[in-house]
Amino acid sequence: MFDAPIVSASCIGLGGDERLQNHCLLSAIDGKAIDYRTAAMIDSRLRRAGSSTGLGVPRSVPFDSSSVSFSVRPVLRYEGNINGGNPAKPLVIGNLTFNGDEALYKTSGAVVGLGASLNGRAIYGEGRYINYSLDSSYALSPSDDDRIAMTSANVCSINHIAKSWYIDVCANQSRIYKTISDSSSSNLKFIASHILSSAIKEHSQLKFGFNRLFADNYTQNQLILGIDTLHPSGLFTGVEATFGEAVPEQLVTRMSLAGIARLQVAGKPLTLNTSFSNATGGLLFGIDRDAKSASVSASYPVWRNFNVTMGYTKTDSTIDYFDLASPILGIEFVPIKF
Repeated sequence: MFDAPIVSASCIGLGGDERLQNHCLLSAIDGKAIDYRTAAMIDSRLRRAGSSTGLGVPRSVPFDSSSVSFSVRPVLRYEGNINGGNPAKPLVIGNLTFNGDEALYKTSGAVVGLGASLNGRAIYGEGRYINYSLDSSYALSPSDDDRIAMTSANVCSINHIAKSWYIDVCANQSRIYKTISDSSSSNLKFIASHILSSAIKEHSQLKFGFNRLFADNYTQNQLILGIDTLHPSGLFTGVEATFGEAVPEQLVTRMSLAGIARLQVAGKPLTLNTSFSNATGGLLFGIDRDAKSASVSASYPVWRNFNVTMGYTKTDSTIDYFDLASPILGIEFVPIKF
């Protein structure tokens, strides 16, 4: 007889979104006898995803079709540009050299602060629900008056269309305010996805769709392709590619590729992230400005209340002034939920 820990270990906690994990759970128990605790756990997950009947487990109280949670978390990380300033070096364009104001040079170092999140869900139909969230954080540099304020809002309509097909419509807006800079962006996404399984119990979700990016100075259409996979060996992998259209005289991402792998190491999930992007189209004093960026990082829960992230990011620009190389260092604390 399968019990909850065995089923959960193979489907939950490594990665993938909620519906991919639910698909894995249903596949794992198909044709098998399960205990009541496992049935109740899966039943609750299915009802939370909009199934009116779940597994048919009797409930002593009616299932609540809406939920809201609030959480707070400490912030502690390394920032390569705390104040949103310029590189501390001259800008060289051909035979011209420009020396910037030292008061506008970027600063780097550790920042500490506090973040808060509000997350909710409302079920409005069979296999259909809305997720929404608000997030805000405020961090200060211990060595000076520089600070970073970040806010974001997100809402997604999740829709089960037929069998293993889904369509999601998501909108989000974010803003990053620093001492010198203030930037914002928003996205409107339409994503279709399909879940399938192989003969070796490998469960994958194929994703394809469209994103409309609204930045401070331009808008851009983007094509999104991706695949997430729960492997029977206890490994989760995900790859997503984004292709953006050219925007005249604007430095925009034309292609990006992001990958994630998560596996159990000493009984805890080790997460590996990597990304690469190519941006073109920028002009500065008539000189083309293109850039290639790459990053790699690893995250591991060294203790029950926080994860440690370490990595490296680098940007290589056709104009050396915009080159960047910086470590990725941070401690992510488990949010305190209310």
